[in-house]
Amino acid sequence: VNMVRAGETGGFLDKSLLTVADSFEADVRLQGQIKSAMAYPVVVLGIALILVMVMLLTIVPMFASMYDSMNAQLPFV
Repeated sequence: VNMVRAGETGGFLDKSLLTVADSFEADVRLQGQIKSAMAYPVVVLGIALILVMVMLLTIVPMFASMYDSMNAQLPFV
């Protein structure tokens, strides 16, 4: 708003509007780049969480029953 007002007052409204438009376009472009850069880590984290859940729900109980059948105590780690 201040850029438009300054452009009106100074007589260079067209240049100030182009500057504002360029600034908005740069902001939109930057937001797109940030979103695309964050997509890969989010996908990797999601897959890692799913794998951990699968391990906790399937593999750990298998080991627990195996240790139980051998009358051994399951290690903490």
